[in-house]
Amino acid sequence: MSGRTLGLVTLVGFALMSAFVDVIAGYRLQHDDIFAVAAISFTLVAVFFLGYELLFGAPRVRRALADRTGDVLGINAGTLLSWLPLLFALKLIEPAVANIVSIAIGPAIIVLLSPLFMPQAEILLIEKLAAGGIVVVIGALAAVTFTGSSAVGKGAAAPLVLGTLAALASGLGASLNMVYGKRLQLAGLTPTSVMAVRFFVVVGVSWICYGLFGVGGVGGAAMTGLLVAILGLGLPMYLIQFALRYVEPITASIMMSLAPIFTFLLQFFDSRLSQSLFSLICITAATALVMISTFVREQHEKVGGLKCLSRHPNMIPENSSDG
Repeated sequence: MSGRTLGLVTLVGFALMSAFVDVIAGYRLQHDDIFAVAAISFTLVAVFFLGYELLFGAPRVRRALADRTGDVLGINAGTLLSWLPLLFALKLIEPAVANIVSIAIGPAIIVLLSPLFMPQAEILLIEKLAAGGIVVVIGALAAVTFTGSSAVGKGAAAPLVLGTLAALASGLGASLNMVYGKRLQLAGLTPTSVMAVRFFVVVGVSWICYGLFGVGGVGGAAMTGLLVAILGLGLPMYLIQFALRYVEPITASIMMSLAPIFTFLLQFFDSRLSQSLFSLICITAATALVMISTFVREQHEKVGGLKCLSRHPNMIPENSSDG
């Protein structure tokens, strides 16, 4: 199996895990304190990866903090923005809608961010068209959510608007993670090294928010926090970092758009949700765009039309860490 194929398979694994945790966490967050869950889950993941790196790769962590400070700050900001808003979105709107809004907006954002942060990365025309098409799907899903036709049924307008905005913010954060995660790996960091330095800000903010706004005990949210830590944060985020060794951020972002179709299917096991035909149509359309753009990228790679960034580890100069 080639490295690129391994990266694509890894991203499919991420999509499955993301769908599973979105449905389970979406159910559990109806009962548990959201800030307690966030604080517990982020702390567990941060301690695990930082502890591992301090034992086996401390020089890599020190080098990242000293030489790539801008990129470390960028991925910390992206981690905070991608996960805290998503927890709110899962609490307020249909999991499949929260999933597709947060993930499917990513390719369009990557198209906009790449010229600024990774100008050497070529984005194909089909990838730009797919990103635009997915944005259209997002708009349709958001409209359905506002009319009350999604799986959670009709509800007050304010929570639906807030949930959708939170999901959009999460998508922006996830795109920043893609760009800065790739930059750090091109600078020589391993996937575990990147994981070790990305949670400092979100851990601190989570505990501050719990102290200020938390309404439930930490003990009651411990099981959900552990579940989110393993299946929602640790494993899937590591899979993304691993995949970025072999694929471009735009490819990873587009492949991640497969997660909503898995989320929709898993919702059959959540008795509080009724299935939305329109959501299925939109999610299927987004999945088709993912498959087409991925196929074209594969063909482009095979004929040697693109020199993939992952094959050129020195394309990002050291003095661009603050970019």
